Amino acid sequence: MHTPGRPPSPPLSPVEQAAAARVADVYVELFGEPIPEGGLRVSEAGRIALPMAEELDAEAIAEEWRREGLDTPLRREKATVARGPHGAWSHFLGSDPAGSDLWGEPDAVIAWMRLAAGWSRRCQDRLGGEGLARCTLQVGDFSWYIDARPDPLGHKDHRGACLDLRLLRRDGSAYEAWWNRADGRPGWDGPDRGYDAELTAALIRYAMEEHAVEVVFFNDLTAAGARPLAGHDDHIHLCMPSPAP
Repeated sequence: MHTPGRPPSPPLSPVEQAAAARVADVYVELFGEPIPEGGLRVSEAGRIALPMAEELDAEAIAEEWRREGLDTPLRREKATVARGPHGAWSHFLGSDPAGSDLWGEPDAVIAWMRLAAGWSRRCQDRLGGEGLARCTLQVGDFSWYIDARPDPLGHKDHRGACLDLRLLRRDGSAYEAWWNRADGRPGWDGPDRGYDAELTAALIRYAMEEHAVEVVFFNDLTAAGARPLAGHDDHIHLCMPSPAP
């Protein structure tokens, strides 16, 4: 239960133990199964890594490269590397070091799990049988394992409470989408491909109305509640609500 690439941290304090137990209990409440062994990780600063149900091995990642047409090093860098429970979320690493970008304050991790589980149910009810792949929320960066300034991941304001999500797509691909251009892969630019503006707007509306998400940066302003910010054409920045004092 320590940050990959760093020495093990000291034993958890009673407060950190209680926070980790709350995350584990909510995971079971939402998904009916425990976090896999080794999947509950706590940093020396008390941040918790977003739990994953499956870490993809090299063979599974290579299969994704083939299936998704990830034919260049840059595209392969954007492949999914882990999946959350029941298709509720997944993780793509990008250029960050493995294990470095999924850390959040315990309350933010719990708030995210509740949002993702609720969205998964609502989205699949909306889309029917085709929904699972299109409804999965793809998490890029949550936060660094401590509150570093500057954040080595390049963020100014994630603070253990905010995370980046890919845009939802029409075609079930797990690759990135842009609200204002096609993704550029050969054969993936047809009218039924790419960014789903309606579904992405529904996600933002759900997050704000049902889970009191505090900040939404995204440059497609047809999505109610989105606020423009440079660099947010291909992802949404969400901040989980602050816990009550």
